[in-house]
Amino acid sequence: MQPSSGRGKTFRWPRPWMPSMATDGDQAGDGGAGSPGDDGAQDDTSSRTRPQKRQAADTDRAARCFPRKRALTACQLCRVRKIKCNNARPACLACTSAGAECVYGDSRDHTSFDPASVLILERLDKLDAALGALSYSQQAFLSTTSSLRPSLGDGVSLTPQPTADTLHGLPSTAQDDWPVDGDQSENDDVEWLMNAQSAIALDAVLRWPIFQGRHPQDGLRSALGSIVHDTASGSDSEEDVYGNDNRDQRHRPTRVSIREDAIPGLVEKFLLYVHIKNPVLDHDKLRKYAKTVREEGPGWDGKSCLVLMACALGCIAKPFDNQDDLVALAAGANSTSRYPGQRELAEVYYKSACRRLGMLGISTLTSQCYFLAGVYLMYTFRQLDAWRAFVHASSNLHVYLQFRSSSGHDSQAARRVKSLEQRLYWSCFKSECEVRLAIALPGSSLSSLQYPDLFPSPPQSMDSHPSMSWRPLPDMTPSSEGSPWDANSSASQRFDASLEERSWYYYLTEIGLRRMINGLLKDLYSHENSAWLDMSILVVVQRVKDFDAELSQWFEGLPDCIRYDRENIEMIPADELQYFVRARYLEVQAWLFRPIVYLAAHGSSADAHSSTLNPLVDQAVFYHTVIIDQHCVLHRHHGTWFSMRSTVTAAFVIIAAFRSGHCGMSFTEMEEVIARAIRSVKFWENESQDLVSARTLLEAELSLLRTEQ
Repeated sequence: MQPSSGRGKTFRWPRPWMPSMATDGDQAGDGGAGSPGDDGAQDDTSSRTRPQKRQAADTDRAARCFPRKRALTACQLCRVRKIKCNNARPACLACTSAGAECVYGDSRDHTSFDPASVLILERLDKLDAALGALSYSQQAFLSTTSSLRPSLGDGVSLTPQPTADTLHGLPSTAQDDWPVDGDQSENDDVEWLMNAQSAIALDAVLRWPIFQGRHPQDGLRSALGSIVHDTASGSDSEEDVYGNDNRDQRHRPTRVSIREDAIPGLVEKFLLYVHIKNPVLDHDKLRKYAKTVREEGPGWDGKSCLVLMACALGCIAKPFDNQDDLVALAAGANSTSRYPGQRELAEVYYKSACRRLGMLGISTLTSQCYFLAGVYLMYTFRQLDAWRAFVHASSNLHVYLQFRSSSGHDSQAARRVKSLEQRLYWSCFKSECEVRLAIALPGSSLSSLQYPDLFPSPPQSMDSHPSMSWRPLPDMTPSSEGSPWDANSSASQRFDASLEERSWYYYLTEIGLRRMINGLLKDLYSHENSAWLDMSILVVVQRVKDFDAELSQWFEGLPDCIRYDRENIEMIPADELQYFVRARYLEVQAWLFRPIVYLAAHGSSADAHSSTLNPLVDQAVFYHTVIIDQHCVLHRHHGTWFSMRSTVTAAFVIIAAFRSGHCGMSFTEMEEVIARAIRSVKFWENESQDLVSARTLLEAELSLLRTEQ
């Protein structure tokens, strides 16, 4: 929403006015300097006969007096046109007639005012400007529809869908930076969101009647509870703030320690493989902090904490390889057996950073540290601890945005800070809500913040490098598994403006897709899955087709550098960002076609509409099969746990479609797909107990199907 043209003008207080108590004759003698008259001559003569001390006192008093009445200053347009201005406020008659903006000069001559009056006027001006900005902010937000506000989404940021022009042109953002708390209408958002969390989770699919209650309700969610640490039991093994205690011996380092000379290289790995997907910090500043830590050692400040968190992620993050999949996997291999030395080293950096978290104040740097802690915990399958870290990051950012001092200067530094705040807001909000959507957890206070910027601003470094050609991410795999990174290598220059531009396009695409996801969830997942039975099959089919057309429109707006081959959707992209954009597309398609499978399996009129349903059920099975194959790539990232949950969900939906009798997939084909899903989950299950439970349920369901054939 663009502010009106009159916004931002400072109200001009009228000049002090003093009633004249003199007679006409006195006024003649009190004329301007140099006015003729006998009284003036008399005053001059008298003043020369007074003592010098008295004359100095009078002069000082005159300097402190208010000025006499003077001519009003014309507005800027009337001064340029050299016409008479009637000085009407807020717009003079001439500007009103011409339809032009009326602007009065802000500069006022206060040299003859006494200091107390100048101070009062300055305070009043500041108060008026603050009240005006706050009033405008509230009116702007109240007039914005609830669908355009990030009020309480899931990973569902409530933002408008970007067009092709928006994506390529990098949209401008609202200039008002006064976030305010939400209004009463957000209670409705809370209600439908909580329903969506319950309706879209994996446990909701396990409750489908076609599985005949074989799977315990909330069984997978309760499996996550096994890692909750009960301090009341007398155990005092908790070592730091985020899930690092004696319960998890595999994460306890034994032989490695921090090496300062490896820090710059690890930071560069972080920028290439982690930051590119969540650009929440200034990479130039991070490099500067890393250089300081390398030369002076880690301090106990926020900068050192941020560097250590980045190093932890740099240790565990690997370059993307779409050929590293289950087919190439050796028998019996699992996620914990790969790169064990670097996993231990990552924990050393992470725990060292955690020791500094409690010393940080309220700032964007603090939110960055907590956010990176959450990302690291998601990399290492500690979901509840990651949720806590994201909530800390979001809550800290909320307080910062509410109480920070707003700078009115439109300098490059101010724009850089504003862009950083926007990116940090969207990343915290999205990451926190993605965990909430999967586990149905409460949100932070950031959820109630009506942030004015519908899209974050691009990084300042992109201004001088528009429309760059792109190239794949470089392979920076070290020569040996445990070798430190060479700080003097060319890797420190690999994350350049070209990669930053691609990162920005990916980031903006993720945010833009949230508008569509929000509409889908609110339309189809506001109630339990059984509510689909109350809807006409033809109505559901039409909604699916409408959303599918909207997805096609979204795809057409993708920049070339992150566009995947939609015509050959089964082919896994070799580029990491294209891989993740494709994964998001498949995820939305799975949510979109799930009601079709449910109606085919449970709808009383499914057989009567088989000619309409069967092709759509086959399409749903196709998308869920592609999802399983997508996640066979053994790449560790921020969303690996989400990918495994998605794999299990897709497998159960395929089984439901097969049992419905409206699916064209043969038993052998279905068995092979489910077997691939089981292998994928088994590779990662050592790191999360809920994946063990999910794999067990899936194997039991497949075994039952085999006995029924």
